[in-house]
Amino acid sequence: MSLLNKWTFWSFLPAAIGLLWHCFSAPSLPVRLLNLAFFLLCLEQARMATLDLQQIQLANQLEPSGPLRRLRRVTLTTIGLELLGFYSAVVWLTAGATWVLASLIFFNSFAPVQIDMAGIVAPRPLRDRLLVLAADGVSLLLVGLWHLQIAPLSVSLTLVALIALYGGVKYGPSLLSQLKP
Repeated sequence: MSLLNKWTFWSFLPAAIGLLWHCFSAPSLPVRLLNLAFFLLCLEQARMATLDLQQIQLANQLEPSGPLRRLRRVTLTTIGLELLGFYSAVVWLTAGATWVLASLIFFNSFAPVQIDMAGIVAPRPLRDRLLVLAADGVSLLLVGLWHLQIAPLSVSLTLVALIALYGGVKYGPSLLSQLKP
């Protein structure tokens, strides 16, 4: 793992700790739940940022290309925006959450290629990203409703459920396969 990858992962952790702290110290349940949602998302994005940079590095060693350079720029910009968002969320939850979700929309809109675990680069057409962009947009809308105090408990629960569902779909199969004898 390169120094940049290590730095990337560790740079998310203070924000994650701050969000976790607010899960217990916030004055109301909706605020605690929204902090929980973004704490979980912060951990996931720290993992994904590190993995994305590793895959870009591997693919670049196999076959450097223009789309790969663009993906690296988009990824580094996204990581910077995410860090800004997660650290801001510790102080001002809705502003930080908005930055984080906007950075995810940015990444999913402008990442030109996708890299698999073997470092193979494949085009990533916009139509393949529409469902993810829709989920990011719905999440951004929910944060807006939460900020306006429109059903904050329901919105917070929905965001926690969306992030838990995402984690379950993403990690559930590999966790279940490890439990099998």
